[in-house]
Amino acid sequence: MELVLHGHDHIHSTMWFDGPHGRIPAIGVPSASSTGHRHHPAAAFNLFSIEREGGVWRCEQTVRGFDSALRVQQIRQTRLI
Repeated sequence: MELVLHGHDHIHSTMWFDGPHGRIPAIGVPSASSTGHRHHPAAAFNLFSIEREGGVWRCEQTVRGFDSALRVQQIRQTRLI
């Protein structure tokens, strides 16, 4: 299992690359001081859950951010691997 995390892209992004053992997700995150961009709220963050199920690794991404009332809300949950 491979996962690439990077910053300084100014927007939230998930890109996929072909690797030697399958597809590799690359997750881009803006800084915590970022202003909102299109449908992504400002200062969102990612939580990753990585665990082994039998002989297979599993990784889920949860994106959370602030709504207009400044409450933290879940924006998206994605199974990456």
